[in-house]
Amino acid sequence: MNSTGNRAKYYLIVFNSRNHAYYLESLLKKLRYDCKLLQAPKYLSKSCNVCLAVYTEEAIKTSLEKIVSSKLDVYKVYEYYYDTTNNKKIYKVIKRG
Repeated sequence: MNSTGNRAKYYLIVFNSRNHAYYLESLLKKLRYDCKLLQAPKYLSKSCNVCLAVYTEEAIKTSLEKIVSSKLDVYKVYEYYYDTTNNKKIYKVIKRG
């Protein structure tokens, strides 16, 4: 989960359940992590169109732990880069639901 070169980076957690997205957001905000609910791009989601963006490696590690311990219904978790050198969006799957 490293960022190299000229890239902007964050993580997207795409949910199968809108309620589970709200729940994880509330847990992370209580722990003072920066996160934001977004509409998931259609090509990244299966049914639910809600995703949670988290912006640090510490936040994604905590998120993955909470997903398992709370049995949250997640479709996929992506590491997102915008490669400014090549002007490309890059989505790497780091966990499947």
